[in-house]
Amino acid sequence: MKAFYRQEPTWVPCEDGKQCAKVEVQLEYADPDGRRIELALLKSPATDSTRRIGSLLVNPGGPGDSGVRFAVDPSWATPEVRARYDIVGFDPRGVGSSSPIVCMDSSQVDHLDAEQRAAEAAGDRSRLLQLARDYSDSCRSTFAWLLPHIGTENVAADLDILRAVLKDDKLHFYGHSYGTLIGQYYAERFPDKVGRMVLDSLMYASLSQGEFMIGVAESLDTVFENFVKRCLAETCPLGDDAGAVRDKVRDKVVDMIGRATAAPLSVEG
Repeated sequence: MKAFYRQEPTWVPCEDGKQCAKVEVQLEYADPDGRRIELALLKSPATDSTRRIGSLLVNPGGPGDSGVRFAVDPSWATPEVRARYDIVGFDPRGVGSSSPIVCMDSSQVDHLDAEQRAAEAAGDRSRLLQLARDYSDSCRSTFAWLLPHIGTENVAADLDILRAVLKDDKLHFYGHSYGTLIGQYYAERFPDKVGRMVLDSLMYASLSQGEFMIGVAESLDTVFENFVKRCLAETCPLGDDAGAVRDKVRDKVVDMIGRATAAPLSVEG
């Protein structure tokens, strides 16, 4: 493991004046002599090198969002943060430019999307489940070597190697959404290496995926009901009682989706 921690990445100029590099990590940490994979990094250097504190590793969440793309334009960070930290985005294993798991090309994705929409419109739950099984089976067969080693625990271990490679004694980290889980896993595994850490839009590591999604749905219901109450407390243009307001909002949303489906709007970029 020491060899991973002692790496000297080669930084090369990349887009918009940033610097890019690759860092090797162990595919399976229980097998130190086994296969290695590379992680992609992008660095936006501190704007005030005389006051630089260190690197700020960032993860935007997903799971599956690219930290490299997130760091290309770090305008989400305050000027003071950008002045004193190198903003370093990384693509976690299996994502973006880090041994990406790409199970379908764009035409196959379009076909699957059309199949799913047709099954949803027909209320064919068994067809939806079969499409999901076919997709997962295809991915599993193509990436059998990688999928067992994709997970938050391994990403946390990778993160500690990145910390060392960036010459930081402590990890300074910003994680959003799923990125907060990475931060929690890291803090539990490497508590003595935690520096300044911001976990934004927190996910609870103790919850299963099902429990988390139920919590999201319940939270959305709560927010909507608070909207209804607030509207009725004033002069509500949507109705005179809670039922009428709910129906009006539902009808407007269904109508909007129908119009967008019939005549999709194109967006540049």
